[in-house]
Amino acid sequence: MTVYITGNHGLWVCKKRLRGTNRKFSAMRTFLESVRHLRHSKDSIVGNEQKGDAFWKRIVEYYNSSPLLVGTVPRELGQCKQRWARINDLICKRTMISAKLRILRKTADTPVAEPEDRPIGVKATKAAGKRKKTGKDEELTKLEGLMEIKKKISRQSLLESLLAKPEPLMGDEVDRRLNATLDKAVDEYFEDTYNNIVKNQTKKQSKRAYVERNREEGHTRLWNDYFSENPTFPPHLFRRRFRMNKAVFMRIVDRLSEKFSFFQQRRDDVGRLGLSPLQKCTAALRMLAYGCVADAVDEYLRLGESTSLSCLSNFTEGVIQLFGDEYLRRPTPEDLQRVLDIGEIRGFPGMIGSIDCMHWEWKNCPTAWKGQYTRGSGKPTIVLEAVALQDLWI
Repeated sequence: MTVYITGNHGLWVCKKRLRGTNRKFSAMRTFLESVRHLRHSKDSIVGNEQKGDAFWKRIVEYYNSSPLLVGTVPRELGQCKQRWARINDLICKRTMISAKLRILRKTADTPVAEPEDRPIGVKATKAAGKRKKTGKDEELTKLEGLMEIKKKISRQSLLESLLAKPEPLMGDEVDRRLNATLDKAVDEYFEDTYNNIVKNQTKKQSKRAYVERNREEGHTRLWNDYFSENPTFPPHLFRRRFRMNKAVFMRIVDRLSEKFSFFQQRRDDVGRLGLSPLQKCTAALRMLAYGCVADAVDEYLRLGESTSLSCLSNFTEGVIQLFGDEYLRRPTPEDLQRVLDIGEIRGFPGMIGSIDCMHWEWKNCPTAWKGQYTRGSGKPTIVLEAVALQDLWI
């Protein structure tokens, strides 16, 4: 039983345990009596209608004015609160232990019945009933149900045959008609059940349809648009769509073709050329530059969705491995000094670069953190900051 400051039981337990030990626990008895007197008093000023601070102040005054505490140091309000919390905790623990002991005594006095042996197969039968049945199991269950209703069909058919014929029948005639009627009813039921099973049977998943994309045509179109001697689109459109110059792009393509077999154009078993390195790198850059889905480059570059995702993954890993040590590193002190000198020449002493930030939506933000990362839009975001130098070193 939980003991609170308003409970009579808790105070009664304390006083019961203090009988005969007045000398040792006189201070505790005085404290409990003061709490009980003030808490259960019906006086409108000093009774249970008062506020918490006033209530505890009355307790402290009542406690310190006890004649049993003459010559001792007066207690303060915080000490009385701590004292009561400690007493209440001890009472709760003792009450719980006493309740458990009473339960154990009753359990020990009550004879325990021996458990009955579980019949063999009961557990397996229950587990089989809980399992989700497949199509074959359902068919077997339906067909097994035929034998269970066979007796009902035979009795009903026999009764109808006997009532339809006015003259008495011989034993052989009854058996013959009974068998004929039973066979007819069972055949009809079998046929209906079989038709229902065939009708409800799930269709097998068909194989993935092959799409002839004519990848050679995609390479030819890409080459004529951007990489031939007289390309269709000028250099400024190449930079806008590829986010870099043609020389930088060709350097990346050449390095990836040399180091990674994925970007090397090979022939298949029938001697047909596969996708070119230009098609694979262009697909990866288009997805990075425009943030489009994987199948958006299918119509122009003739790449499937899974192939485009594979190109993106291999492209990012290859760039990090080949150019990470040179371009994806932190600036050294020499680099910082060079950048500061360039900024001072341009009229901006002490400038390293231009900082910019953007809010990136945090889709899987924890609920507890949502308020810290939410602004006026109502969705949690993360601020991404980047510093770019004058030569576009981020």
